[in-house]
Amino acid sequence: MADSVLDFAGLDAAAGAADASAAAADDSAIDAAESTEGAEGTTDASEAPGDGSTNKATESAEKNADGTSKTEGDKDAKPVDATPQSVRSTLKSLKDADPKNAKIVNELHGSYERWQAAKQIFPKGVAEMKAAKELIDLVGGAEGYEAQQQVVAAIQASDEKIYNGDGSIHDDIIEDLKSEGKLDKYPALVSAGVDKLKEVDQKAYDAMIQPHMFSELTEANLPGAISSLAKVLTLAADAKPEDVLKAVEAAKGVISSMDAWWKSLEKNQKTVQATKADPERQKLEAERQKFQNEQKEFATKQTKEFQEGVAKEAGVVDRQLLGKALNPFFKAPYFKSFTKENWQPLANLIQNDLYETLKADKTYQAQMKSMWAAKSPDKAKILEYRRAKVEGLAGDIVRRSVQKMYPEYAKGGAAAGRIAAATAKKAAEDKTNKEQAATGKPVYVAQKPAWDAIDFDKDPKQYLYTAGKAYLKGSGRLVTWRK
Repeated sequence: MADSVLDFAGLDAAAGAADASAAAADDSAIDAAESTEGAEGTTDASEAPGDGSTNKATESAEKNADGTSKTEGDKDAKPVDATPQSVRSTLKSLKDADPKNAKIVNELHGSYERWQAAKQIFPKGVAEMKAAKELIDLVGGAEGYEAQQQVVAAIQASDEKIYNGDGSIHDDIIEDLKSEGKLDKYPALVSAGVDKLKEVDQKAYDAMIQPHMFSELTEANLPGAISSLAKVLTLAADAKPEDVLKAVEAAKGVISSMDAWWKSLEKNQKTVQATKADPERQKLEAERQKFQNEQKEFATKQTKEFQEGVAKEAGVVDRQLLGKALNPFFKAPYFKSFTKENWQPLANLIQNDLYETLKADKTYQAQMKSMWAAKSPDKAKILEYRRAKVEGLAGDIVRRSVQKMYPEYAKGGAAAGRIAAATAKKAAEDKTNKEQAATGKPVYVAQKPAWDAIDFDKDPKQYLYTAGKAYLKGSGRLVTWRK
């Protein structure tokens, strides 16, 4: 595994500090929480002494469209299950509430119904749909599937002929060799088959070769020679002494003919064997084999280097994509004090998760195997497919790994995380206060501060308060609850 499992480029810069808008948003959320806690048991700002105005925005926010309070009945309200019927009923209510919502409701309803129908086919949702799409692309769609079915059918037909000992398989082989312009390879194929038959089944070999031997010997007229020899010897046995010499001469002629035929076969075989055993030829054959082995080793080395090069580039892209997906977590207060060494165990977990996910993805494995098996593998195509795959997985893998290793990070976590969060909050507050002091602009908060949280010494006549602004006690920050 590489020393730097993930690409941390850009993460250090992100840890420096969030921008002003991010800090302001964070302050607003914190102030809202503090104001809520401080307001418990106090009078509403509209009833506070010296406030002759009414916060219309607050009042309207606390009323429903029919004028009733939003809090009425909330205690006894129960969440409604998202059944198809309840979803449709809710959409209908939205449509009835305002005819202008009709198009939006129709779009939402159509999307919901299509999603429900899709889930009947793909219970696992989008992940299963993506896997199915990748598989369809892998086989080349309907045309690719049809072509593969034809190949499978041809293979099955050939297998059936082989299993049944159907000799017409040789017609198929010859036709295939012809189409590739390699018919001259057929004799070597058959010869190797005959040799292999003798090796695995001598009786079957004898039964196979005998008809051919009989045909060849008949064509050489061996039966005629034997018959003539027998006839001559029979005549010699019954002939007169003076005719015996004639019979012997005739027999010698037949035997000479047979001997010449046999010697001709012997010479041919010696030539074949000499060709095999000739030292010079053997040396040439050895050199040729050595050259072929070197070529093979070179090709293997080149292939290995190519594969390692592709794997190295893919690893760089993997780390970049995973590092990018990890970036948002890096900004979280829980991880503010983390160094690269602290991140390394998590990085290892993320990398292992990616490896196991890709290993278990049968569609991905089939596609990669197909691309690597090509006569000339397309490096760019392999890397692009890998990048697209990892890019789609990175977010889920990183989130899953973070939650597995640091389950408390979202809650502020353990002491170190809480300290880091408090430090980050203080730093953001200090930064905001400095910016506010420099610009004199108030910071927006989501909720009006509690009466006793406001420093009225800085606003004795409550002019700022009337305008929706106030200085907070303690921090001295100038805030506004009106946009």
